[in-house]
Amino acid sequence: MKDSILHWRFHALRRLERKLAAPGLYRVLAPFAWWRAFRKTLFKPPDTGISVPDCVRPPSTRRSARNRLMVSYLNQYLRLFQDRLSEPKWAGRCAISGIHHLEEACQTRRGVILAFCHFGPYANLRIWLRAFGTPGAIVVGPNAEKRPRWQQFLDVRAGDSDHPTIIPLDQLREAAAILSRGIPLLIALDAERGKQMHIPFQSGWTFRMATGAMRMAVNHDAALIPCTIINRGPWRHQIELSAPVPATFLETRARWPEAGKYLLDKLMPHVKAHPAQCDRNLLNCFIRLPRETVESDSRLRA
Repeated sequence: MKDSILHWRFHALRRLERKLAAPGLYRVLAPFAWWRAFRKTLFKPPDTGISVPDCVRPPSTRRSARNRLMVSYLNQYLRLFQDRLSEPKWAGRCAISGIHHLEEACQTRRGVILAFCHFGPYANLRIWLRAFGTPGAIVVGPNAEKRPRWQQFLDVRAGDSDHPTIIPLDQLREAAAILSRGIPLLIALDAERGKQMHIPFQSGWTFRMATGAMRMAVNHDAALIPCTIINRGPWRHQIELSAPVPATFLETRARWPEAGKYLLDKLMPHVKAHPAQCDRNLLNCFIRLPRETVESDSRLRA
């Protein structure tokens, strides 16, 4: 019964997309997304307990939480039409900067890893990259089967990719095979699992960064490219691709903190400019140093 409902909903929304322009479709779906967000936040107090630096602190009111959730739900709808995003009605709704970094890395037949964080509409990175002619896959947690039923349904039915686009963390052989085919692989820097390292952020704070992207880049001689996607308005997105991490930063584990600092420096300007687009996964990576450590560092600098 549930599968029948999902199937009907999927095809009904795709038919509606054919009949309406993107702004009209947004206006039709926005009330449903708002209602879902309203119910989700009705009895949930604002998230004020998380400790983060002031420069990246998002608004913590119930209304701001509701708006973030509504935008997230609306961005999820784009996955219904991911195979159509290259069509004229959609193509202009996402801009991409630095695509030449990705193209140059792909032309050298090296693997390409796109290092991203849970910021902005990050779940739509791979579908927009595909719309620009670059198929991609994303590494997710080991319990991929526990993802919401609707998302699993879309993974199977939306689109016509000839390779897996969702790679569970416990199936890294598939990830290696995808890299060997020159298909970019998206890996989160703020993943909670796996090996981690701490990158100095600002006085009194560090950033806990997962090293999975670096390890994959080293093991498969892949280019490691910082990647960010930003909400610019209703179904309007901006993808930023930076120059790859210098190869010398990945030569030895002792230099990995330099690679982490490079990645963090590319990400932070966007986070500071749009703190409301930070996901909790990202915010949890900011770690306050003990006071005695900060005082010791201050004495050393003096």
